[in-house]
Formats: sequence, C-alpha cells, structure tokens
Amino acid sequence: MSKPPTHTASWNTVSDYEHFGYSMLEANRTTLVWKYILSSDQSVQDEFVMYKSEERGSR
Repeated sequence: MSKPPTHTASWNTVSDYEHFGYSMLEANRTTLVWKYILSSDQSVQDEFVMYKSEERGSR
C-alpha cells in the first residue's frame, strides 16, 4: 500500500502502514493470550491476557 486510506472506522485510533506483523492467539479453558508480533524482528509489540473467572457452583 503506497498511501494510507483517507477514511477509517471511528473505532480505529492507530494505523501503521510501514511496519507489518502477525497475531498469535493461545487459549485454554481458563486463559486467552493475544500477541501482535512484528515480522522484521519477531518482537512482541502488543499483548493482552484474559482470564476466565470460576462461576459459583460450577466444577
């Protein structure tokens, strides 16, 4: 892409058209981990973790 688009969605606060990467998603029964990894050097640029809370009365 030579030029960034002129119109973006209202929820989009940041765009970067020079650095590219990919997402990694890891999940199990209690945890979800998302990472954005920069392709050029494999560094983690963004990450979040979500934990499932245990419901009362469930096993």
